[in-house]
Amino acid sequence: MSRLVSAIDPLLDVPPLDPAALTHGPPRQRLHALCSLWPLLRAGLVLGKQLPQSYQVLTAPISKVLDQWFESEPLKATLATDAVIGAMASPHTPGSGYVLLHHVMGELQGQQGAWAYVAGGMGALSNAIACAAAAHGAHIFTEKPVARVLVGTNGAACGVALGDGTELRSRLVLSNASPQHTFLQLVPQEQLPAAFVRQVAQLDTRSPVTKINVAVARLPSFLAAPNPRDGRPLPHHQCSIHLNCEDVALLHQAFEDASQGQPSARPMIELCIPSALDPSLAPPGCHVVSLFTQYTPYTLAGGRPWGEQEREAYADRVFDCVEDYAPGFKASVVGRDVLTPPDLERVFGLPGGAQPPEIQLRLVGAGTGGREGRLELRYQGTWGTVCDDDFDIHAAAVACRELGFEGAETWSHSATYGRGEGPVWLDNVRCSGTESSLAQCSSNGWGVSDCQHSEDVGVVCSGPLLPRAPSLASGARLQGSRLEVRIKPVLAWAKLSVPVTEGVVEVKYEGRWRQVCDAGWTRNNSRVVCGTLGFPHEGHLDTSFYRKLWNLKLKDPLSSLKTLSQKNTFWIHRFGCLGTEPHLSQCPLQLAPPGRPRPTCPRGMHAVVRCVPGPEFQKAKTKAKGKPLRKAAKVKALARPMLAPA
Repeated sequence: MSRLVSAIDPLLDVPPLDPAALTHGPPRQRLHALCSLWPLLRAGLVLGKQLPQSYQVLTAPISKVLDQWFESEPLKATLATDAVIGAMASPHTPGSGYVLLHHVMGELQGQQGAWAYVAGGMGALSNAIACAAAAHGAHIFTEKPVARVLVGTNGAACGVALGDGTELRSRLVLSNASPQHTFLQLVPQEQLPAAFVRQVAQLDTRSPVTKINVAVARLPSFLAAPNPRDGRPLPHHQCSIHLNCEDVALLHQAFEDASQGQPSARPMIELCIPSALDPSLAPPGCHVVSLFTQYTPYTLAGGRPWGEQEREAYADRVFDCVEDYAPGFKASVVGRDVLTPPDLERVFGLPGGAQPPEIQLRLVGAGTGGREGRLELRYQGTWGTVCDDDFDIHAAAVACRELGFEGAETWSHSATYGRGEGPVWLDNVRCSGTESSLAQCSSNGWGVSDCQHSEDVGVVCSGPLLPRAPSLASGARLQGSRLEVRIKPVLAWAKLSVPVTEGVVEVKYEGRWRQVCDAGWTRNNSRVVCGTLGFPHEGHLDTSFYRKLWNLKLKDPLSSLKTLSQKNTFWIHRFGCLGTEPHLSQCPLQLAPPGRPRPTCPRGMHAVVRCVPGPEFQKAKTKAKGKPLRKAAKVKALARPMLAPA
């Protein structure tokens, strides 16, 4: 293993080989590519006759590798935990050996395979980095989330825009956010190659870890090595302690549980006690314990999210396991913090623990009453299509129910409703018909397809668009009423645009067109508005100019805006879209709270959006020359649940 490390470690710091560059391009470029072969050749020379054996470590299941070297089942299982920690993988998963290799490659002050704690906790490391940066002239902004990356006319990043509208210009932009968040949420999609976006969207970053931080009143005492009377830490307290790993079969069963959407009945646990090395982390006599536990799915069986009850029940299960090895542990606990995969995503930005992902469906093309059309889905921020290979009435029924209909009448093949654009997200889709989302059906995988858009599938749904279960338990609801949504152009050029792609969001409710307060308006809301009107996605919009116009109208004595904006009947207070809804009507909304004497949108203005037209609209624009211009884009949809008044 040490020889394999010495061969692989240098490769991590060099650019990967581009085989195409060896035979294409000018001679100098090919010579440079040829030179890049040297690190690979050097690695091969280091491995020598051990090359076949080393290849097996990188590609085989870690259980197979360990079986060749060891007989002790507890030893093999303990080593196997380092091959699956943090990965949604079993010891029997091919390639799991590389994760163990990565642990061996770790180095601390020249000592290979060594790991360490940061004195003062990880926060001390962040503070040290911040102090060093500030000493070199860096300005640090906290509680200022980045809304988007600014891109210049040359296609290069030139700064960032913050959530409050502040723009910071820079010659270079570095992001330590995840690739998914950076390239699918912050960077304008039109600035990136479609193939690159597709590759980022396909990144599998699933993690089955639930992290539990625990404060205890005394040092855990293990049956295998009881504490001394003076309570001082022993050597094992200063190492990582692996529990529930008596044999590899236990680890595999824990993985199988999570694969079925259930937290492991007997979870794998890696226990560390940082305060045993750094007493400053806890009061005298007390300690902090970190529990890395797995396997826990991102979404529970049946698509259920983690709730407080499920979170605490799992933590109790983990504590029961620790209690079996260290009696008295549960009684010593004075506090705990449980972070499931969705919590780790929310708090630390670790993307997608990942069971079936959130997707958005829509029907595009000629249809009757919006019940039929080409089936398109939005995955990881990008709209694409579904291939007709293996698609059947069961898959059509799942898609139609997800769209909000009773079921499906039939489906069509060979791009009956026209050819789509973007990636073919799903191919060889197979559904039983009982799934609640197309994402739960089996397929080749996201973006794995040999289909062309001439094979785009279409569906014909049956029945009316059904009201869905409300997302909130309380609050008034618009049962059976209808909403109309439109973009009302304000700027002169927008009024001449066909279709209307930029302007003020207006919603017709109870026969009156209302404007939506921009307080709390999010990009997710803009995304759903654009999707409702049939646009592929939303675009970036600088609202500062609209704010100036709004303020000018408020000061204009001839304008009625000031009087109207004081009336609550003028406003929809706010929408709460997740960004995955196919219609704005499916987002929770809040009208002016009844009886509220003050205006619903104090110091706010109307929400504005800009949508990016797709190819269909581009063609429509060409045909519309010389014809009357459409003044607003609008759509009707069933109303959905409302937020409770604030």
